Amino acid sequence: MGDVSKTTEKLDEFVAEIGRASEFPALSQSIEQVMLKVDEEASIQHITNVILKDYSLTLRILRTANSALNNRGGRQIHSISHAVTLLGVESVREMATGVVLLEHFRKHSPGLKELILLSLLSANHAREVADHVGYAKREEAYLCGMFRNLGELLVAGYHPRGYAAVLLRMQDRIPVAQACREVLEFDYDQLGKAIAVQWRIPDEARDCMSDRVLRLRRAPANDAERLELITHFAHKLTTAVYRREPNGARASVNLLLHSLGPVLNLTHDVVKSIVDRSLEETKDVFEAMSVPMDHLRLLRQTEAALEQVDEESPVEAVLEKETEPETLASLLRDVSAEVDRSSPPDLWAITMMVMEALYRGGPFDHVLFAVLDGSGHRLVGKLGFGESIDKLIKSFDFLVTGASGPVTTAVMKQSDVFIRGPRDRRYDGTKFSQVMAAPMYGLYPLVAAGAVVGCLYFSRNHPKNFDAAAVAAIGALRDQLCRALMASRRGSLLTSPGTSR
Repeated sequence: MGDVSKTTEKLDEFVAEIGRASEFPALSQSIEQVMLKVDEEASIQHITNVILKDYSLTLRILRTANSALNNRGGRQIHSISHAVTLLGVESVREMATGVVLLEHFRKHSPGLKELILLSLLSANHAREVADHVGYAKREEAYLCGMFRNLGELLVAGYHPRGYAAVLLRMQDRIPVAQACREVLEFDYDQLGKAIAVQWRIPDEARDCMSDRVLRLRRAPANDAERLELITHFAHKLTTAVYRREPNGARASVNLLLHSLGPVLNLTHDVVKSIVDRSLEETKDVFEAMSVPMDHLRLLRQTEAALEQVDEESPVEAVLEKETEPETLASLLRDVSAEVDRSSPPDLWAITMMVMEALYRGGPFDHVLFAVLDGSGHRLVGKLGFGESIDKLIKSFDFLVTGASGPVTTAVMKQSDVFIRGPRDRRYDGTKFSQVMAAPMYGLYPLVAAGAVVGCLYFSRNHPKNFDAAAVAAIGALRDQLCRALMASRRGSLLTSPGTSR
């Protein structure tokens, strides 16, 4: 009992210690937000909003979405909302999680690149094994594989001396869990699970942070057991192939296949193809994130697949060098092409792209899509991007008539409202200005068949000079959304994919 309490005490001390590190709270918040699952209708908006709050994350996700692995059609993706719609929320959440971890630990300690790479290799191994055994939740398997070695990554990043001491003990052929307990008084899996609780990582991934599945001689009894088995195999495969010398690697793979191959119906040839595909996919992800792989300590048989890419890809070059006006222009082109391409146009996808263009290209701190309610008497918030956007959406509820405010001007007069800063006092004292409390904002009506069906609202906390071209681009984005509204058979009804329309 004493050993258990001592382990708990040391574990709590370490968790508190890394929690006090200056950059750790930001990492925790990012992971929590990326991992947060919301209802189906709000999921695309939520994950897009999380990514757009971080400029670096936005660029990394767009690069990854445009990599050979994910963009097999070759059509460049400039919009996060477009990427989420095309690739799916779970796939983008999977990418974003990997990017957040990679970016954090790469900045924190460049020497951790190898451990991050191994986590991504395990993630891809898990997804490939899930495919082979017919486990439908591929992204769930991927995340379980990625987080499987979270504890080791945290110790290496935040307690390098302790990590070095564990590695030295392992050189004496002491098992990793025992070495951890001797040095740290807790093991990697216990730490990983403790942090996973803080980050609200799904229970399924936490349950897979162990080596309970060692020699299962029967078929898994349920999905939870199957997922645990898939994750265990993927983790052990990564260890065998990339953390052993050639002779030891061969023996480790043979032992793994002997113990778990029959249960998963895996042969040497299948495992070889899983390793090859996973390596290529991980290479694509690292390449998209501008992380060279040629200096990582991998075995000689993998070196040919890990060549450093010296030249920027065209997409990467565009993303890095785009100014805000260029972002606005490129996303306007994408929106126009999307409206022209589909018949009827996907109103949800186009609305998301228009809002993203305003959010990134303005840039604006908040962008919101509002619709008239059934009576036509109130303008209410529907969805948007920006900090605390859910709170802002709930507050966005204004009468259309009865007051000479911006809502009346936009809806009743079908006139654009653009307040450029504190010196423009046209609507001072109105309920709208008091509730929204933005020194600079726009409220543009959306007109279909001669009637206003809603508005686009966008605001900045600090005024900025917009030239004529920028103002024209903002108006053009609104006009494209109006075109989509006119062409859509759903009219003014806006619903997300997967919900009743």
